[in-house]
Amino acid sequence: MLCAEHLFEDPATLRRTMISCGLLTRRPDGSDYRRREQKPPAEAKALIRALGPRRRMRPEAVALERTDA
Repeated sequence: MLCAEHLFEDPATLRRTMISCGLLTRRPDGSDYRRREQKPPAEAKALIRALGPRRRMRPEAVALERTDA
């Protein structure tokens, strides 16, 4: 699932970052990850709103958008 939601192709780093930020928890053996339900801060809400339309775009369109910048 993580690979489909980011562009830098490193789900392990993304998982570790999410754990260190308190967004995920995991079993000590790493066999199970769980999202921690919490209300996002105002900055995160703004980012979610800004990225929402891009998330619904086809991956090819997002890639083209990135190269045009």
